[in-house]
Amino acid sequence: MSPNRTIPVKVKQAKNLSDADIDRVTRSMMTVFQDDPSDITGVLVGGDLSLWPLQIRSTVASAAIAGIVHIAYASPQPQASRNPSARADPEEILGVALSFGPGQGLNVTEEQKVAGWNAFLQAVPEGARSWWVDYYGPLRSTGAKESFGNDYVDRALKLSLFGVLPSYRGMGVGKALFLAVEAEAKARKCSIVLQTETELNVKIYTRLGFEVKKATAVQSPFGYSDFWFMEKRL
Repeated sequence: MSPNRTIPVKVKQAKNLSDADIDRVTRSMMTVFQDDPSDITGVLVGGDLSLWPLQIRSTVASAAIAGIVHIAYASPQPQASRNPSARADPEEILGVALSFGPGQGLNVTEEQKVAGWNAFLQAVPEGARSWWVDYYGPLRSTGAKESFGNDYVDRALKLSLFGVLPSYRGMGVGKALFLAVEAEAKARKCSIVLQTETELNVKIYTRLGFEVKKATAVQSPFGYSDFWFMEKRL
């Protein structure tokens, strides 16, 4: 696909996802991130990148159970107006956004944990498991409260994962996907908050109207990563 072309995009809020659906979304997210893993990727999986799909799947499953899953597809075009250079399979996933509305959270309920999180924690090395529980989880929770307020879980939409397949970047997919997330937040009359680990993402989200509320660093025996907390008020 040419990065100078745009394609008609249809964004759906997916509900009642089956295990097969969750696996499909996970594969798409792995394609999104496979060429540009951030410094924190190896940290999150205790240095074992083979566990990365399991970690991503736990997030997808958590959002499917008690969150919001937006999926971008190619919108079918009338036969007469189809542009061969901007054509995509209408069944192909072009991008995904996973978020949690006010009162919802990532791997908060027992059902969410059983769907994937517990399996991931059991699979990572003991040192990484302790790091998640004793260091990374508290760091994110404390940083988010300092950045967004102690009540942010109940009043904000938390954008957890967002990505567009490499072949469709620069073609309007990300914009359509983000507008769907933003519309969800507007309907709920809440702000959007997120946490990210790359300067490129900070630049992208800043252009979308987000403000950096806090910058910190994440450290572990498996690596180091910068870390930003960002918010967009609507």
